[in-house]
Amino acid sequence: MAHHFGFRGANIDYYNHTATYPKPPQLFDIDDGPIGELVTGIDFYSGIHPLRNYTGQYSTDVLTSEAVRIIRNHPAEKPLFLYLSHGAPHAGDLDEPLQAPDKYTSGFEDVGDEKRIMYAGMVKGLDVSVGEVFHALEQKGMLDNSVIAFTSDNGPDLDRMISNYGSAWPLRGQKETPWEGGVRCPAVIWSPLLNAFNGTSYDGLFHVTDWLPTFYCLAGGNASDLGQIDGVNNWNALLNEEPPQRTEFLVNIDQTGDYAAIRDGNFKLVSGDIGRGKYGVWYPLSGNINWNSTKPRGACESSNL
Repeated sequence: MAHHFGFRGANIDYYNHTATYPKPPQLFDIDDGPIGELVTGIDFYSGIHPLRNYTGQYSTDVLTSEAVRIIRNHPAEKPLFLYLSHGAPHAGDLDEPLQAPDKYTSGFEDVGDEKRIMYAGMVKGLDVSVGEVFHALEQKGMLDNSVIAFTSDNGPDLDRMISNYGSAWPLRGQKETPWEGGVRCPAVIWSPLLNAFNGTSYDGLFHVTDWLPTFYCLAGGNASDLGQIDGVNNWNALLNEEPPQRTEFLVNIDQTGDYAAIRDGNFKLVSGDIGRGKYGVWYPLSGNINWNSTKPRGACESSNL
């Protein structure tokens, strides 16, 4: 049975585990999006029960310890799906600074900039977490039959008060934009079941909704059992045993930002003005674009949408 451990909202302090933002113009609301009344309080739960005994402990370490505990207590002969979603590394702002303990920032003094040192420490904490989960699976005798996927949720934030010092280069855009720099994230899949594919890469399209049917089918299920879903099973495509199962996907329909985007092969249609780039036309992912043309290269593809 699925069980939630951790935070449910956003802008959570890494040590006291409470919602921050003492004076924001808005606060993320689960039901209504980025609106709602100003609230604060603890946001760290086991199921529906708030946890107050972790105050002062770094959230990356707390989540890692819980993941290791779950692995150690799980019967090795039974399947386990473990979703470990860390808040770090993440952006900080004027009211929510970057946070990492000295044990992770130590050794990065030569980086110079204080915020860069802190960000490096957050990344090191994440690296330690991956190692501890890996080691726990190995000790439990589950590693040889495990598939570990490591990925992110979006690109970096570049031009606001949020000081994460990220870079999406050479991709265009950033977090909260439909450009590739905002939505294309690196991912790594590791497993002893994939030894024959060590060092290979997959250059097909893979959408976040594809994880569910891909892992479900890998575990022996049939994607048709999942009903009408957006994701597709990409496992055999990842193994280069069949062509990619996805050729297009909806990037986003943002009713608040008043823009939408869809990608088809190597072209993307962006409709609306997102502030950091506009033009509701098709454009290739690389190469030069003649914006003075009344019919951009690839525009004929839009007739099929």
